Amino acid sequence: VETVLAIARDITELKRVEDKLRELATTDALTGLANRRHFLETAERELARASRYGLSLSMLMLDADHFKAVNDNYGHDIGDVVLKLLASSCQTALREIDLFGRIGGEEFGVLLPESSPEAALAVAERLRIAVESASADTPQGPLTFSVSIGVASRRPDDAKVDDILKRADAALYLAKQKGRNRVEGGF
Repeated sequence: VETVLAIARDITELKRVEDKLRELATTDALTGLANRRHFLETAERELARASRYGLSLSMLMLDADHFKAVNDNYGHDIGDVVLKLLASSCQTALREIDLFGRIGGEEFGVLLPESSPEAALAVAERLRIAVESASADTPQGPLTFSVSIGVASRRPDDAKVDDILKRADAALYLAKQKGRNRVEGGF
């Protein structure tokens, strides 16, 4: 006679805690977007994949225009509302495979796998318009805001994501210098 011993254990709670820890480690608490670390790690993997298979890859850097003035004039709580609204306005205009992340403060990054420079410029303009069309409710009335966006695409000699980000960041600052609420490419 054989004896079989079975042990059953419900790991539902353990899985729930594991999922919550993963979310906390990868998500920006305010906006719900990818946090800086998760964004950059994912971007490095996508760059390696794009380089290996000769695929296009583009990145956007977004910065909320005159954000310090929003915090100074309306308070940090309204500044937080603006950042959340910026995030949700942009998120709806992106593909499921795109990654939108908060890099820091009022600066955001968008990873566009398999996107040419032309496609990336079109996405950036769509995001700019989405943000410009949004409005945050404040005690003083509706508050509109804008973003400046820098665009860059993978070059064959890009070894790290930072290579692309530096070009996107330079294009972002060019957009700011040219008057804000605009898109510039730094391919």
